[in-house]
Amino acid sequence: MQTFNCFTKPVHCTHQPGAGTLEKKHVLLKGKDVPVFVREDSIYTGYRTTLGYTECIKSVFRLHNETVNIWSHFLGFLYFGFLLCINIFQSHPHNRSSADLIAVCIQLVTYQICMILSSMFHTFLCHSERVKYKWKEADHSGILIALWGTYTRIIVTNFSCFPSWLLFHLLLVTILFSLVFLQRWWNREKRQKGGVELYLFLALSMYAVAPLAHWLSISPTLVHNNTTAQKIFWILVPYGLGGLGLFFYISRIPERIVPPGQVDLCGASHQLWHIFILAGMVSWYDLTCWLSTTRPQSCQLISSF
Repeated sequence: MQTFNCFTKPVHCTHQPGAGTLEKKHVLLKGKDVPVFVREDSIYTGYRTTLGYTECIKSVFRLHNETVNIWSHFLGFLYFGFLLCINIFQSHPHNRSSADLIAVCIQLVTYQICMILSSMFHTFLCHSERVKYKWKEADHSGILIALWGTYTRIIVTNFSCFPSWLLFHLLLVTILFSLVFLQRWWNREKRQKGGVELYLFLALSMYAVAPLAHWLSISPTLVHNNTTAQKIFWILVPYGLGGLGLFFYISRIPERIVPPGQVDLCGASHQLWHIFILAGMVSWYDLTCWLSTTRPQSCQLISSF
């Protein structure tokens, strides 16, 4: 059965003198030929053999079933690094104060941390079972860090006219995420192979509703309140992108509905998850820049008398 039909043809081992060791490192394997810890549900082909750290890094520049996962987030890491540099060295209308600049730097640095840890996990997961799950833990921590960075930017932007509430929400979010990190570290031996605690990530993601709802409730107290239905709509866009990514992550579509091997190298659900996560982060950055640029120029409150 033909399985490598996305970008390449099946790779077969040859036995030319002096080429055996090199070709064994480069050959792509079927799922039944690799250790259990490397196998992914409904992914049948395109696996790397067990590799050392150096060979794992070299494999980044070859095509296999982790190539898209590695490069989608490594390119994201570079993109957010570019945005970080232009925010630091150039003036922008969304950076109206030093607090704005600090918040946008936190957002972009945490996005970079998430992107590079994800890319490293997918690079080294074929090294050994122990190494895979150590990097998987780091990968999941990166998601939490990026969520905290997103909340920080949103809170600083939306509550700029309400400094007391700004500090309250920042403190609350930081405490919440710190407790989650402590809980994960404390129970790290009890979790099975660093599996995704999906309910935890969903709960933390949905917590954003609380500060956003509070912001919407107090915005009308401003004389120059410009909170509109348009802004509320665009705030929902990153959630929509995240929801689509989550759909592919959970459903394992399309690999579960297409002939075996058709999307092993490109188009698999985890690769789509990566793309939607990156798109969600880009949209959060663009959205918060827009919110910061269009927020009221004056923080004058409506008189209660």
